[in-house]
Amino acid sequence: MLGALLAEAVAHRGIEGPVTLVPVPSSRSAVRERGYDSVGLLAEAAARTLLREGSRVRVVSALRHVRVLEDQASLDTAGRWENLKRAMAARPLKGSVLVVDDVCTTGATLAEACRALRAAGAMDCEAATISATVLRHDRRTQKSAGPATAGPADFFAHF
Repeated sequence: MLGALLAEAVAHRGIEGPVTLVPVPSSRSAVRERGYDSVGLLAEAAARTLLREGSRVRVVSALRHVRVLEDQASLDTAGRWENLKRAMAARPLKGSVLVVDDVCTTGATLAEACRALRAAGAMDCEAATISATVLRHDRRTQKSAGPATAGPADFFAHF
C-alpha cells in the first residue's frame, strides 16, 4: 500500500521521461535486524505500480555508505547534517533521479544522497518520502517541541 501511495505521489508530480528511483541505503545492521530492506521494497513496489500505469521507471540501488554513521535518532538537527556530510557515494547514473526514503526528519539524508548522485553524474535529483516530520519550535525556550505532522506537499524536495 505504501508503494502505491508513493507511486501516486510520483505520478502526480508529473516527472517527464524515464525516471530512476534510488532507495536510500539502510545500514547492514538495520537490514539484518529487520530481515529486509524496507526502503528498497518501497521503491520496488512504487516502480511496479508506475510500470503498470505506463511510466518508464527503474529502481537502482546506486548509493552506498562510505563510512560508519552514528545513530541519527540520538542527534539534533546540526548533528544529523554533520553525521551525514560526505557519508555516501554513488555509482554513475544519468538523467532524472528520484531518491526514495521512508521518512524525512531534517532533510540531511536526502541532501547527502542527492549530493552523491550529482557527483556521480545525475543531472537532476529530487527526493520523495512517505512521511515527514516538521519540528515545532518553542520560542520561549528556543528548543524543538517535537514533531508535528506534515502534508503531502512536504514529501517532495528538489536538490
